[in-house]
Amino acid sequence: MIRVKKNPMIPITTKRIYNLFLTVMAYFFILSCSTQVCQPDQLISKKTPLSDQTSTDLKAGISDMQSKIKNTDQKTIKIYKFDGSIQCEPGTGRTLSNTQSELEGIKIYSAKSAHDGVMRTQVCGNVTGQCHVFEISESDLVHAQKLGFKVWKND
Repeated sequence: MIRVKKNPMIPITTKRIYNLFLTVMAYFFILSCSTQVCQPDQLISKKTPLSDQTSTDLKAGISDMQSKIKNTDQKTIKIYKFDGSIQCEPGTGRTLSNTQSELEGIKIYSAKSAHDGVMRTQVCGNVTGQCHVFEISESDLVHAQKLGFKVWKND
């Protein structure tokens, strides 16, 4: 009778996998702490003080932002209108400035071109979903809606 020597690597048990996993995790933990800062006191010692000019610039920027916040008593709302662009047809659709001109008489705080976030099939002749988004005062919303704009809810 011939005896076949069993290979200890063939039967991989759950315990072996678990032990191997723990060994690998311990190795990565030791390696990561030796290459990066792990102790909080080392983090504090690496901080550099701000220069006087940087500190002054930051304070000026903060006070400027606070004054802008106080000056904007009106609430704003974002509205949008599709630009009319079509897939596979470059140059179709309105430009941002063309759509902005439709809002004549309404103060615009910001304007951008954005995608509406809806997934569409990629088929030539289908709409792209690109929109022109404008931030206006809430008091002008009714007038903008009469012009065909809708409330933007994606931000």
